[in-house]
Amino acid sequence: MNVWNYLLWQYISRKRRGSRQILSQLFTLKQMLEFLRQTIDHRHEVAHQIFLPSV
Repeated sequence: MNVWNYLLWQYISRKRRGSRQILSQLFTLKQMLEFLRQTIDHRHEVAHQIFLPSV
């Protein structure tokens, strides 16, 4: 099971009689990927420019 599916199942779903209603529109895969990208950028000083020496 992948992380996004696990988070949806555990935290963004409602128990219903005989099954669960997964509210995936509340936390989309695109939102999770953007959150992870921002976290990685923040923790690891991301280079926005690279300067090449002139030859």
